[in-house]
Amino acid sequence: MTAPARRLLILSLSLLPAVAAADEEPPKSVFYGLEVFSGYRTTYEFRNFRLADHVVELQAGTQVAVSNDLSLSLGAYAAHGEAGFTESSAFFDLRYLFREGTTLGLSNSWRNYDGGPLQDTYEFGAFIEQELPANLSLRLGHLTDSGASGTYSSLELDHTHQFTRELSLHSRIGTSYTNSYYGRDGWNDISARVRLRYRFDATWSISPYLGSSFGLNDEGQDTVYAGIDLEFLF
Repeated sequence: MTAPARRLLILSLSLLPAVAAADEEPPKSVFYGLEVFSGYRTTYEFRNFRLADHVVELQAGTQVAVSNDLSLSLGAYAAHGEAGFTESSAFFDLRYLFREGTTLGLSNSWRNYDGGPLQDTYEFGAFIEQELPANLSLRLGHLTDSGASGTYSSLELDHTHQFTRELSLHSRIGTSYTNSYYGRDGWNDISARVRLRYRFDATWSISPYLGSSFGLNDEGQDTVYAGIDLEFLF
């Protein structure tokens, strides 16, 4: 091999790493599965109890896969409203994919209140979620509330309609049943919520919503409220 040929071969080999680097795709964003939302609602209604008006709130949560079928959801929540109302809470749910479309779970939560009608509490419960045709899902839950010294059961039907890749509509209707729950027994309420979500990109979205709860017993309350959430994914 002549000297010019050797020099050309050495130069070509030295350029290979640069060519390979140029062909590589730019690094993609890495998400760690932490979801955070901050929001405002005109009235904080919870299980047909009116807790406070003009409430700002913040929640952070994540989901950890234990195995292919088992996962753990955990997070924390804080709220502040009129008349000095505050709430701080933490939760974790253990979820098991029993079969395709069917999830069984155990729920745990701790809630601390300052102001409002409810007591500090620990809640333990179980739930089942079933996916249905036409973008519907059904959730049945039952829990024991130490602060109320009673039980609370709920049945909820959710529907999602995707207008575009960015815009979707989420609606929910539900009903609840109580036993010795702050003096309430029997059917508690019927509720509904409609949420419109616009996702700007993979990391954040905005969701205005409108909700209601109508009492089904003498102690029940009728409440209509509105709110807006900003949601972020890290």
